[in-house]
Amino acid sequence: SSQLTAARAASLNVYIIGHILPATGEWETAYLNTYLSIVSQFSDVITGQLFGHTHRDAWARLNDPVSKKLVGSYLVAPSLTPKNDNNPTFRHVFYNTTTAQLLDYDQYYADLMNATLTGILKFPREYNYRKVYQEASLDTPSIASVINKVSNDLVLFNIWNANNDAQ
Repeated sequence: SSQLTAARAASLNVYIIGHILPATGEWETAYLNTYLSIVSQFSDVITGQLFGHTHRDAWARLNDPVSKKLVGSYLVAPSLTPKNDNNPTFRHVFYNTTTAQLLDYDQYYADLMNATLTGILKFPREYNYRKVYQEASLDTPSIASVINKVSNDLVLFNIWNANNDAQ
């Protein structure tokens, strides 16, 4: 937290980037609660959190372990390795160069089926976050809104599910 304190004092915003996402089942409970407390304390400084590990395309809300208040969110990028029957993917993230605010992303995937048939590997765009989910940015309220929409709209859930598997 000393680096986040220094960032706050310097009026800087930061990203937290890691491999294993901060989630129940991925982290020990004590470590997860400590992390959530830090995120809660520095939610004004932390502009974005980016993780991997699951080989799936996802997002999550983070709630303070005590107050249960929404204090952050994170993006999980799918993988370049086709581990769980998913296509290799990469993500192009757009951000505001002044504020470091995450704005949008394009998700690309390796079309392995076409490459098998033609011998040519291409990475077409799978989707654009703002266009598919109709949100203005990738801030925590936007991600929380998308999670709620996907949970309550079967058509949007099916779109998310296809993107989640990078198919």
